[in-house]
Amino acid sequence: MASIAVLALVVGLVAGMQITSPADAASRTAPPDATDVAVPVERRALVNQVVARADASFEGAIDVLIEPGEVRQGSRYWPGAGGGDQLNEGAAVLEVVGRPVIALEGELPMYRTLSPGMRGPDVLQLEQALSRLGLNPGYIDNVYTGDTARAVAGMYQRIGYAAPPMSPDIEAELDAARQAVREAERMEDAGDVLDEARARLGEAQAQAGTPLPISEVQYFPTLPRRVDDVKVRRGDVLESAPVMTASGADMVLTARINDVSGELIAEGDEAIFDLPRGGTATGTVTDVRDASGSGGYEVSIEPGELTPEQVDALRGSNVRVTIPVASTEGEVLVVPLAALTAGPGGESRIELQDDDGVTTLVRVNVGLSAQGFAEVTPAEGEPRFDAGDLVVVGR
Repeated sequence: MASIAVLALVVGLVAGMQITSPADAASRTAPPDATDVAVPVERRALVNQVVARADASFEGAIDVLIEPGEVRQGSRYWPGAGGGDQLNEGAAVLEVVGRPVIALEGELPMYRTLSPGMRGPDVLQLEQALSRLGLNPGYIDNVYTGDTARAVAGMYQRIGYAAPPMSPDIEAELDAARQAVREAERMEDAGDVLDEARARLGEAQAQAGTPLPISEVQYFPTLPRRVDDVKVRRGDVLESAPVMTASGADMVLTARINDVSGELIAEGDEAIFDLPRGGTATGTVTDVRDASGSGGYEVSIEPGELTPEQVDALRGSNVRVTIPVASTEGEVLVVPLAALTAGPGGESRIELQDDDGVTTLVRVNVGLSAQGFAEVTPAEGEPRFDAGDLVVVGR
């Protein structure tokens, strides 16, 4: 009986040690006293940047409509350029019944056939184009002269086509004037008759020379351009619909930026954009303008040098663009933005912590903020700090 009593006592003691009251359990699981959360001050370079999406396209796409003019409607033609080709000034865009349609740069459309003796702003525009091609049209003015006609003939010869012939009426008048001069010269006392014949010949010669048919020139606002899409095939019939779509030869990235970020961007800023097939490339901001009606800004970026494969992959795509708008000059002392607090006078402060856990408020001058950090330096009269010192970011 004594042994049983001792055993019962031992079992009771052990069981009592395993039983915990709710109050004891609560006291053992209570949170510890609050302490500061501190991280080291760092030394690094900061870069503030704007990140957006941009559409890649070629500038100024236009539909190419060929004026039938003197070429019979329904004539068959073939395109001289395919999608992706570059249209240069003086090159044949396409061929209609054996005759070329030549690309020239100019704002005025080709609205009439030009020939010697004509005047007008369209003549001036033609002579300026001929001069750019290195073909001498004579004095550049608004008069289609014999020099202009010879330069036009040279333009056709350069691309491998015969120059357009003179009008049959002008050719007939020229032949008649020459014959009149020959007859007058055979007369013994020609006098006024010969003078009149020679004057008539001079007028005919002034109107003679290579013309420029309305149907054989296509003016573009700017050249060179890139052929985006050819809508016809060799042998198709000429209709009033566009035969091709041509855009600027230079690619542009267009991004929409909100008001706050857009105000940080300026022309000449560098931009970095992702390539559809991997990697990145750089470009330059060429224009920052208000996005009319929708708020924010529209930013144009000109890509740097790209390979033909990169251009083809980029065309029509939407890519991520990063524009650095500010950066520190090398590495600086930085703290997390959470470490900054405002003093009673609105000054910026950080709270430094020493090895014993004692904290000190230090007034600081704040520089660039980016990537979740802020550049800081001690205000005048405040204690110095350096990378590795602890700064409180929370509790």
